[in-house]
Amino acid sequence: MQVSNFPVSDQSIELFEQSIRNRLEQYAFSVQVPLTHYEQSGQQLNADSTDYITNHLEVTLIELRYLINELQLLQTLKQY
Repeated sequence: MQVSNFPVSDQSIELFEQSIRNRLEQYAFSVQVPLTHYEQSGQQLNADSTDYITNHLEVTLIELRYLINELQLLQTLKQY
């Protein structure tokens, strides 16, 4: 990863790290959503519940990719 030589304050890194922690907590809460939806739909995988669960999982995958990238960026910033 190429890093530009721009000043990054410790406060900025702390805020970025807090943002990542908050998103990790949000992820922990959202993990239950597909299972809860499945249970509320009478534990049936019909077209509606399958679409809902599939969409939720696809969005979760995208969010996790962003989170992984940000964790890697945080580590890089902490090295400089």
